[in-house]
Amino acid sequence: VTKPTCTEQGYTTYTCSDCGKSYVDDYTKPLGHDWGAPTYSWNSDMSKVTATCTCSHDSSHKQTETVNTTSSVTKAATCEGTGTKTFTATFTNSIFAKQTKTETIAALGHSWGTPTYSWNSDLSKVTATCTCSRDGSHKLTETVYTTNTVTQDPTCESSGTITYIATFSNSEFATKTKAETIPALDHDYVNGVCTRCGATNGNNPIEIEGVLGFISITSDKGTYGIGDYITLTFNISKKSIKSMGILITELKGLEFVSGKWIKDAFTFAGDDDDIEPALMQNMKWNSYNDIIDAAALTYAGEIGAQVIKGNIFVLKLKVTSAKYSLAIKPAYSGNDDVVYSEIVSVLP
Repeated sequence: VTKPTCTEQGYTTYTCSDCGKSYVDDYTKPLGHDWGAPTYSWNSDMSKVTATCTCSHDSSHKQTETVNTTSSVTKAATCEGTGTKTFTATFTNSIFAKQTKTETIAALGHSWGTPTYSWNSDLSKVTATCTCSRDGSHKLTETVYTTNTVTQDPTCESSGTITYIATFSNSEFATKTKAETIPALDHDYVNGVCTRCGATNGNNPIEIEGVLGFISITSDKGTYGIGDYITLTFNISKKSIKSMGILITELKGLEFVSGKWIKDAFTFAGDDDDIEPALMQNMKWNSYNDIIDAAALTYAGEIGAQVIKGNIFVLKLKVTSAKYSLAIKPAYSGNDDVVYSEIVSVLP
């Protein structure tokens, strides 16, 4: 008896015991294939799948098919959440079923944009913020207190700089600085000398003692540079006997610009500092508002005139050299004689 196979029929062979002749009969149908459960093999990158099944009657009988997969993202990854990618294998042989396999997509992570920095009004705090380009609802924020340091000290006449510094713990944020101007301190004059820088105050009067104890002199400021203008003011604090004047004895590094009596001198009878209104109509006014020669006596009145308290003479000079000096010899006339005071150094 020959058994049937998957593809071949079976049969029985009869043989004569006397003569040895034989014949075949009793045929049976081929068994056909009895395919077992398929197996599926995916390659490492899931781009291909090989399907295989084996006949249970004959293990040498196999069916196999290799196909390329398709893929699609079935769940998108987010900044903080994983996604899913699904691979699909579809076979032409109906014995093989469609196959799928999923792969995890890693979370994308944040893609932070350029940070912005907001300073509060007094620069004591800074808030840093950055937004994820993938999801605008995802933000990083950090508020810190600043430290500060004086990076340039102010002086009496120049402003300084204070620098505020914001340092963040989050590495996404850079250290930020902002500078602010410190106003100049201004001079702190005590007895005519600045306690901060030592500059002299031109507004500290130079009192002329002795025979002309009635004059005090002030300048408009303490120090000057080339091209600056100096304004000296001579204030008469007492009445002269008859007339007074100013003799310039030294003028170096300075250019005479102008000189002017702010008030007129006048002639009157009597020696009282206070003038009665009734006497005013009899007074002879003498105007000496301009000086032609800077080296000449600049009298407020002629011989026989008197200068009252409160009269003011203004002298204007221009600085032409880094080194300059001015000395004067105040004078007054009395009893037809001119009397000079000691020479007084006014500048510097």
